[in-house]
Amino acid sequence: MFIRYRRNGARLSPARLHLENATYGVTLIELLIGLSILSILTAAAAPGLQHWRAKVQADNVARQIADQIRATRELAIHHGEPLSLCGSNHTHRCALGNIQHLQIFSDRNNNRQRDNDEAIIAHSELEHGGHVRLNAHGIMTMEPNGRTSTPASYIYCPDNAAQNRELIRKVTVSFTGRTYIASQDKVIAASASLCPEN
Repeated sequence: MFIRYRRNGARLSPARLHLENATYGVTLIELLIGLSILSILTAAAAPGLQHWRAKVQADNVARQIADQIRATRELAIHHGEPLSLCGSNHTHRCALGNIQHLQIFSDRNNNRQRDNDEAIIAHSELEHGGHVRLNAHGIMTMEPNGRTSTPASYIYCPDNAAQNRELIRKVTVSFTGRTYIASQDKVIAASASLCPEN
């Protein structure tokens, strides 16, 4: 005898009733196989991901330095007075190496240092996992006409620069006050000797 079941007023055959009561999912073996494949793919991609993050960080530091140099130029033109930009370390004193901050100020007495009575116009903390240094000068001054009498280059050296030479970045300021992020080939040739050995 064939029994028909009802569900919400509709008649269901025993085969259809079996399909509706079945549970769906994965077995423990299928789950373990999927997790092992995922872990293999993650392990294979991890070194490339770390290098990509280091490259993005180097590009961000170079852009941040270039933006601060451009801001110094624009503020000097706007205020109509010479403004200085220097990199500073943890003591907030202008420094050539181990730069952790960039600060824009008016060097009224032209001693190429920010004194306590000279207010900081803008301050930016550099977020990096390496070393930033300013070659040639300890300070860069932008004139009210947008030019600079102290062309300079900021160089970003990643940790372990000897093995990561392609991550070195150089931001250059010309006499006209224009800022350039140097091409990678020129940076490696000119700047690798300025990076500290780790």
